[in-house]
Amino acid sequence: HIESRMKSYQRDLQQNISLLNKTNQELEQFAYVASHDLQEPLRKISTFSDRLQMKYSGELPPDATQLIERMVSAVSRMRVLINDLLIFSRAGRITPESITPVDMNEILQEVISDLEVTLEEKNVLVKYDQLPVIEGSGTSFHQLFQNLLANSIKFASPERRLEINIRHRIGTGKELGIGKENRWKDTFCRISLEDNGIGFDQAHADRIFLIFQRLHGISEYSGTGIGLAICKKIVDSHNGFIQAQGVPGKGATFIVILPLKQKTSNNDHTD
Repeated sequence: HIESRMKSYQRDLQQNISLLNKTNQELEQFAYVASHDLQEPLRKISTFSDRLQMKYSGELPPDATQLIERMVSAVSRMRVLINDLLIFSRAGRITPESITPVDMNEILQEVISDLEVTLEEKNVLVKYDQLPVIEGSGTSFHQLFQNLLANSIKFASPERRLEINIRHRIGTGKELGIGKENRWKDTFCRISLEDNGIGFDQAHADRIFLIFQRLHGISEYSGTGIGLAICKKIVDSHNGFIQAQGVPGKGATFIVILPLKQKTSNNDHTD
């Protein structure tokens, strides 16, 4: 009787997992289509506002000119928001075919090379360990590191040179403090990215990974607040964990824990 009930629970669970995966795919498709369809009217608004400025710039009163400038600024922010939403809808999409052994050290060096101009302009010092090979999507891992580094650069302290230290540790789930007992024997890599920027209040640590959440105003720091949400989506899709620790005025540390090997069975997926 107990065995029969367990099989029934397993069937129900599998059905719920399939339904959840289907719902997530539909939501991602909706976000992509909705964002993509918004691009065309946005282009028209931008085109018409540009024509107004070029054709009537000398004839419009100052308040009308100011209104057009504000409209152009709003259109620019909207375009960034739509592009970020498109990126978010695509982030973390991995298939069994896209999972390969990824040299994380090569990925990190590629990201640092991509950000070379910004790092030099802002005089940022980046120190890092020799990272291991981890199974997953190389494209997603590139996006993960790029967003984490860009976040540290954005929130650098004006009072001191920004230093970013990237370290890693390999261990079992139990050794690294993972709460789920069924993953204690799995081998993980714990990657920490620590900076000496402006930091944040630890009370906001959970909010920081939510989509469109910002701890600072638009006037203080640019962006839509979606970068860290993308990081979480990527880590979740790789059956990993991500968390943030911050001290106001002193800096922040982002901790990413990824399994060295990906399990192909849907039953092994970690929510």
